[in-house]
Amino acid sequence: MKIVHNKYYYNFLQLAAEHISQAVNNSLPDEKIKAFMLWLLKNDNPQQENYLRMLGVAGSIELELKLFSEIISPSVLNKMTPYISVLNAYFAYETLSDNLGVGLAASAKNTNPVYPMQKEILLHFNRVMIEKIKGAQASTYELLTPIAGLVEQISVSQKTLAPQQMQLFIAMYAEHNKEVSSHLLEHSFLAILLLNSETCLQLLASMQNSPIYPLLKESLIARYDAVNHIIQQSSQASWQTLADWGLNSILTVPTLAYCIGALHEVKPCKNFKTVIDNGLLYSAMADGALLVRLLNDVGTHLLRMNASDRSSLYEKLKIYRSNDQFDSIFAYLHFLSSREELFLSFARIRKDLQHGEFNICLDSLANQSSIAENLYLFCQNIDYSAELYQQKYQILSQKLTQLSTVLGNEQASKIILHFVQFHEYKYSFEFESPRGDYAITREQ
Repeated sequence: MKIVHNKYYYNFLQLAAEHISQAVNNSLPDEKIKAFMLWLLKNDNPQQENYLRMLGVAGSIELELKLFSEIISPSVLNKMTPYISVLNAYFAYETLSDNLGVGLAASAKNTNPVYPMQKEILLHFNRVMIEKIKGAQASTYELLTPIAGLVEQISVSQKTLAPQQMQLFIAMYAEHNKEVSSHLLEHSFLAILLLNSETCLQLLASMQNSPIYPLLKESLIARYDAVNHIIQQSSQASWQTLADWGLNSILTVPTLAYCIGALHEVKPCKNFKTVIDNGLLYSAMADGALLVRLLNDVGTHLLRMNASDRSSLYEKLKIYRSNDQFDSIFAYLHFLSSREELFLSFARIRKDLQHGEFNICLDSLANQSSIAENLYLFCQNIDYSAELYQQKYQILSQKLTQLSTVLGNEQASKIILHFVQFHEYKYSFEFESPRGDYAITREQ
């Protein structure tokens, strides 16, 4: 049964605001920052939806509606809303925390003036997250104290995809609350990290009695551990290792595990524990995560291109090469990705070069000595990615059929497939176009 998106969109949006408000009330020691965030989340604040959109909640809801469309009834979806609210709250502050990774990739290391500070903050935060997920009794605030001084130097608006909008929120609030410093609100990243931790732990706790709990817990630990491996070792790693870290560093497996686990809580499925214990469910989710990682880094167009067309494309890339004009492979690829004839097919490459984000086809280039060698390796990485994508898609299809057979229904399989298809669609567009993935954080 097809779900009507508008009705559920606004319902989920309000529930997300309520759940995030509860997390703000429970987690933040600074009363001034707490009051600012609660003001942004108030139902009578005309900026509420814009703030939630900036947090990525609109995109989360869009994804969830795609996952569940045509596989569950509206009544079942209504029963799942408490779980979805928890997930959206976690996604909200994970989105902002993730922006601390902007500028840490190999392509940006030498041009990012705050690289050492960002690196130290993110490495420490990820270690804290692993400790808390494993059950550390110390508070997140206490565990983050060693980096509190560094975090206070980070501008919140500069680490969002909509800096002017965040500055507007701060200016509007400060205008009517003269006792609150705009500088305090602008440098409130510690609050964001605290909220990220709080909502993650709530997500995990909501599944503590579910058979999915151990898998969800381990996938969250693997996520934060993989991000630290990428930050510290990506330029020395092989393409295969980068792909392995890459599939774990995104939240695909935890998200799928949570959504499938929540559906089982509302509508129990026979043999659910069986597919967890025998590894079939994890294997299918991990394959889906790899496909999404490839889509995120390479893009739908290049991954679907056949070998002959890719070979012709590589020959065109060589025509533009000039060692005198470009001082690095990254500058050269940014030039290429901005050319009209390559603009859409190289959109994901351009996005990661522009924002200095991890990319499995870019991070291994730093060790090569010349643009010519780097270009060859880059083309080889694209080939590996495209071939692996096509192979894994077929393997995933087989696993999903097996999963449906064991479970006795297609719901879990369709959730995994819909997750991949959602990103195939999103990453087929230029990232800042109205249908692209970055557009979901902007005011509509």
